[in-house]
Amino acid sequence: MQTPIQVSKKEIGWVNIFTFVWAIDESNADTTFKTVFDNFIWNKLIFDLWLLTYGNSKFLGYLSKMNDFTQEKWWAMYLINCVAPIDDVLEACGIFLIIPHRATINEALTEMWVQIPSSNSNQK
Repeated sequence: MQTPIQVSKKEIGWVNIFTFVWAIDESNADTTFKTVFDNFIWNKLIFDLWLLTYGNSKFLGYLSKMNDFTQEKWWAMYLINCVAPIDDVLEACGIFLIIPHRATINEALTEMWVQIPSSNSNQK
């Protein structure tokens, strides 16, 4: 049985922002990241993790692979809104050493040199 997951996408400028709701595990990691790959315009990427409750080793591998793709093309990838328990896992396995993480979307957008629309000024 596949663990339910919701993936939403929005775009701000050249940045694709994906939010994961619930858990990414062995049963849904492949289909979840196929959705990301199929909907990602290869440029700048943000994963908003504030609603993610679990991520397994396959999830971590996909994050690393996406980071490799973006770096090869001189694009950028950030993780934002990492909260417990996900932030503990990402830190313990070293993902934060290879993928930049910021507290908010505005911090990541600023570092990506993207003009922040005024409607985003109060978002997480």
